[in-house]
Amino acid sequence: MHAPTGPMWGVTIGAVLAGLLTAPGIGLPAPHPVRRAQPVTLASALDVVAGTTGVWVLAQVSEVQGPSFTDRGSRLQRIDPSTGRVLRRFDLPLSAGYLTQGRSGRLWVSGSGLAVADPRTGRVEIVTAGACETLVADSTPGIWTASTCGLPIITRRRSDGRPLGPAIRLRGHGVLALALGVGGLYVARAGKGATPPGSAVVRPGGPGVLERRDPGTGRLLRRVTVGPSPAKLVLGGGSLWSLGSDAILRRIDPATLRTTARFRLPRTGSEWGDLSVGLDGPRVLDAGFGIARIDPRAETIRRIRRDTGGPRGMLPIAIAPGRRHVWVVFRGDGPGSAVCRMNADTDVAERCFPRS
Repeated sequence: MHAPTGPMWGVTIGAVLAGLLTAPGIGLPAPHPVRRAQPVTLASALDVVAGTTGVWVLAQVSEVQGPSFTDRGSRLQRIDPSTGRVLRRFDLPLSAGYLTQGRSGRLWVSGSGLAVADPRTGRVEIVTAGACETLVADSTPGIWTASTCGLPIITRRRSDGRPLGPAIRLRGHGVLALALGVGGLYVARAGKGATPPGSAVVRPGGPGVLERRDPGTGRLLRRVTVGPSPAKLVLGGGSLWSLGSDAILRRIDPATLRTTARFRLPRTGSEWGDLSVGLDGPRVLDAGFGIARIDPRAETIRRIRRDTGGPRGMLPIAIAPGRRHVWVVFRGDGPGSAVCRMNADTDVAERCFPRS
């Protein structure tokens, strides 16, 4: 007798399987419930300042669940310089970008908006909540901010962040950096070849422009051409220091805007870089070459420290001078980060605090 074929065979097997699966005590095992990974909150350091109110670290807060990351704003923390223990903390509903310390110890957080925190009172003000990083200059003459996307606009503000008079719309291309001192408000801007004003993102290109403006009114006093993409601008030691994409640090007279010295640094193509000026002179940080120390008296590059002693697999992205030490933020490819206390004489890490 031949075995049944065609549709009859399929019906027979289907009937047998149905009977087996529905019979008492017989069947396929019930599937185990899939356990989802519990979300983990991570704070990844982005910037650091060290001043009159201590060492403060700005971190981006993310909720990690499996391969996905969810932005949970930013966190501002004061750490013990000896142990790294968190002494105080502010949680902010802004995506982190940069941290600026102003006079009287005010802390400005910029990213997807602008916030200001007063460490002495614990008061936090959310100034703006737009998706645009904002530059801040807070010094003796007052407080100025600038938008880094859209139209080039500068605004004078009160200590709580509220505008002090109407915003000033600038002609030309976008703002890249701000610095403020008794001698003026200094505005570094993109030059020809940059994205036109009004675009969503500022793309610097061509020779940059440096302006000196009245620190009280914002009125233009002087304008000169500087190196390409002058994205870093710091006042210190009686000079204005500018760092552009040509890897040249320029020393500039704050009154005349004349470049008095140039320091040519290694070109690494790294997107991470920073400039700080302490009592012992400027330091240029670059993820490609480490830390370059400038001797302002001899007007020479004193040393380039390539092995900074930071955590293995992490690159330096931000630097800040302190009273006794230099502080550097290191970041890895993922959310890992560390804040390192550096020896001010050698620029080598003395101790790193991985939890920021």
